[in-house]
Amino acid sequence: FDATRGLFHSSSFQFGVESLGSSLNYVRYLLRQSYYQPLGRLTAAGSVRYGAMHRYSGSTPISIIDLFFNAGGTNSVRGYPEDSLSAINVAGFALGGTDLLVLNGELRLPITKRFGAAVFVHAGNTFGAFPEITLDRLALGAGLGVRVRTPLAPLRLDVAYPFSNEYERQGVRVHFS
Repeated sequence: FDATRGLFHSSSFQFGVESLGSSLNYVRYLLRQSYYQPLGRLTAAGSVRYGAMHRYSGSTPISIIDLFFNAGGTNSVRGYPEDSLSAINVAGFALGGTDLLVLNGELRLPITKRFGAAVFVHAGNTFGAFPEITLDRLALGAGLGVRVRTPLAPLRLDVAYPFSNEYERQGVRVHFS
């Protein structure tokens, strides 16, 4: 729950095939890669998330929304509302995107056995297609946090600020998890 060293990798590959009952032929891939490096008392934590979904054929059901990627919020790009960074918006509702790129960086400092602090920077967004993925289209957020280690799981309280002008900025956001 609170890694201080090592590497984590996760790959998820999904597909839909009309001949097996899907109303849409598609492939969807999500990569998660995290690295934790001790730096004396500090821990540097970094992660990358990349996702892509491609539709091949079939009638597009309304349930395709469940296949879209989302970004923004507590476990993605702090400083922005949950799932608000969206390439596809309909009637003011953020639906997500078919491609995703999220970059996270965090420095963690233990203060006591139970309490710690963190400073973080995040950049990420969803996109409508792979060629749209560019660094200048990533929403940037940064902030500070407090960590409390409990016997069950760590608790986080973070204060984050959004820096990207083209996305809805509502000032400082508080995230608890």
